[in-house]
Amino acid sequence: MRSLRELLERAAPPGVLEAARVLQAWEKVAGEEGLRADAEYRSGRLVLSASTSAAAQELALRSESLRRRVNQHLGAEVVRELRVRSGTAR
Repeated sequence: MRSLRELLERAAPPGVLEAARVLQAWEKVAGEEGLRADAEYRSGRLVLSASTSAAAQELALRSESLRRRVNQHLGAEVVRELRVRSGTAR
């Protein structure tokens, strides 16, 4: 019998499950750090959208440590790049 994960991996478009895992890990890290930013993920790049330029600057200064924390939650080096932009997610 196949596991639910195997069935989802076959049914979901490529990258969808990985993106869901990354975004869930970001939510955990953001909650632990008291941070707020919308997030998008595609092909190894996590993009955070901060609501203000000050928040974007804080995220940018911490981007490498945040990237490592997200990967730590994932248990693998999935996020290769973390970018920050000011404004809402698209």
